[in-house]
Amino acid sequence: MKLKRICGLLTAFAICTAACVPTIADDRTPVFNASAADAWYFAGETCDPLHDTSRDVQKEGVGNPLNFGERNTPADASAAEIRAINHKMTVQEVKYALYKEIDEHWDLISTRLGQPDREKMYALFLGLGSRESTLGEGKIGSDHETAYEDGWGVNSAHAYGTLQTAVTAFKDCDPKFMPEDNVPEMYQYSFTEQNFYDCIISNHMGIRKILHFAEICINQEKMHGYQVIRNSLKGFNTGWCTMATDSGAYETYADEICSMAQFYYNEGHLYDNVFTWTSAQGQMDKYRTADRWDWWGDTEPSMAPIVEKQEPATTTSTTTTINTTTTTTTTVPTPSAQNKYVMKVVDKETGEPVDDASFMIAWNMTYNTGEKRANITTFNTESENPVTLTPSNLVNVTDYDLEIRSMSHHIYYTYNADDVVVEKDAANHTINYTIKLTKRAEPQISTGSCIVYVVDKATGKLINNGDFTAALTVVFDDGHESDTIYEIKTSKYNPFVFVPAIPKSSKSYSFGKFRSADGKYSFTEEDIDCAVDTETMISTYTIKVSPYQAVYGDANCDGTVDMSDIVLIMQSLANPNKYGEKGTSADHITTAGLKNADVDLSSQGLTSNDALRIQEYLLHKITSLDPK
Repeated sequence: MKLKRICGLLTAFAICTAACVPTIADDRTPVFNASAADAWYFAGETCDPLHDTSRDVQKEGVGNPLNFGERNTPADASAAEIRAINHKMTVQEVKYALYKEIDEHWDLISTRLGQPDREKMYALFLGLGSRESTLGEGKIGSDHETAYEDGWGVNSAHAYGTLQTAVTAFKDCDPKFMPEDNVPEMYQYSFTEQNFYDCIISNHMGIRKILHFAEICINQEKMHGYQVIRNSLKGFNTGWCTMATDSGAYETYADEICSMAQFYYNEGHLYDNVFTWTSAQGQMDKYRTADRWDWWGDTEPSMAPIVEKQEPATTTSTTTTINTTTTTTTTVPTPSAQNKYVMKVVDKETGEPVDDASFMIAWNMTYNTGEKRANITTFNTESENPVTLTPSNLVNVTDYDLEIRSMSHHIYYTYNADDVVVEKDAANHTINYTIKLTKRAEPQISTGSCIVYVVDKATGKLINNGDFTAALTVVFDDGHESDTIYEIKTSKYNPFVFVPAIPKSSKSYSFGKFRSADGKYSFTEEDIDCAVDTETMISTYTIKVSPYQAVYGDANCDGTVDMSDIVLIMQSLANPNKYGEKGTSADHITTAGLKNADVDLSSQGLTSNDALRIQEYLLHKITSLDPK
């Protein structure tokens, strides 16, 4: 949301003093702070903090001075009544409502996002709230709703509140949306009007959504450092938290949030009614530096189990004399033999490894006090299968075991708890789990999915031995484009199904740029059929392929030989990281393209001589590109 600057006539005195102070109509009218020389970049009133300033905020938080409960509105109130309450909140109240949730889950949030400084975390979420709702501008409180035109909960982008928390964050929303069931440490509220519109619950679920993407960034994408929060913010906006090669994918959202966070943190506006907004100019530009994320620090984000803080259990004996007390403390030892758990995940029918499954597990701990506690964590099979797990933090633990709680949603497989085989190897202190997944008869297809079939052009049968790529291209409001590359391995899944999450800041998007990744098959644009169901918005693509046959000179594999092939050859030579065989661009040269382009036998492999020979062919200086 952008604010428009409204300036009246300035008197000569006002110009000389370089100050602009509008008249305040009432307590809720923002004070616009600007100088005659600088662009306007923040608004609102400075005021005293609401919390006891003698508190150690780093250790204790601000202490919930407004006495927010688990919800801010009556559970039986109507949506209109709830929104009316939210609408009256000041910017300062909006800020403290966020801090209440951050403080309540501080250990979890700090660990997952790698930020030990509580006030930096406050600032980060103020930046997110400023990007999404301008913290209410002092006019609408937390009463801000978007993408509701299609109806209640119909659009996955339907969102509400300070953080603009989307319906997809809630339990029991449309089952066609991908579930967010990987943050067991935070309660997941059901999708009802009373929950969706309550500002405290909205904040809770918005923070939980950020942690949902953080888990994916850490466990699946193997990210480190500030890239976890940076890409979690990207996921919050777009639905994908994969690392982008184009800086434009971050510039107007995640990076802008970081800049606004520094404004609140560095200029002392964490606890008052002052707010800034996206694209504010003037002195805000000093925070829009190439190294802005250095401010976040270098603490490593972690999926370490989060447990309630507890004083170590001890046995104590005390001997007292007139002036002296002697205390002896004995810590209960951990179990002498620590088991390791080896988790193997396979296809129940074929026995082949399933390398894209994710599970939630619990370490069930028994302490020397008799207390029992479950420490929740996750594992996935993307980087290794089987996965070896061992528990951590066994101080004062007398016994423990592992429990598989659930499998994260999978398009192709289902999980049955009865299909877990456990074998104990006592001699090696190893417990081997084999988790057998059942393949669905049909992929579980959600609204808005893209389905890709790869078939033999001659027979129409599904191909099961070729690798392909495709790209989802998003055009943003500011005109820049960003590609997300998908690998389609037909030996694994055919059809290939995915659900694109389209960012709110996008102007348009398209799915395509299909390529053969391994060079085994050939096809042209004319061999790709697409059908769209306008009710479900499910797009079905059928790619009809033939065994690879060389089309000499056709570097980009579009079925023709022209100047674009010469351009791609030169790009792949000049910038192999982007346009080479393993390049990051959706338009990089492929294995088949390399074979087609290698038309000059005087040099081995792809060189500029190949581009020169194709140019000679186009100029009719030679009649064939067949290198033989």
